[in-house]
Amino acid sequence: MKLRIMEACRLFELSYCVSGEIYCEWNGKENLMGSRTGNVLFLENTQVYEEMKAGLRLQLLEVRFRLSICPFSNCLRSESA
Repeated sequence: MKLRIMEACRLFELSYCVSGEIYCEWNGKENLMGSRTGNVLFLENTQVYEEMKAGLRLQLLEVRFRLSICPFSNCLRSESA
């Protein structure tokens, strides 16, 4: 996977839906994740709406990073949220 972070944000999230179905909406953008599909979000002070179908087994992997500026050098570092 190649990833380029293009937006200035403090929260970065990778989501991967192993089984089930999730509808997601944020900032007027919509995404439907089904089995074996993923999503990448760059968020800061953003409300996210997620809807999951009842009666379906859902397996989801989410990895979130909070980005912060290192006070001792000009570098970005990531911290698990």
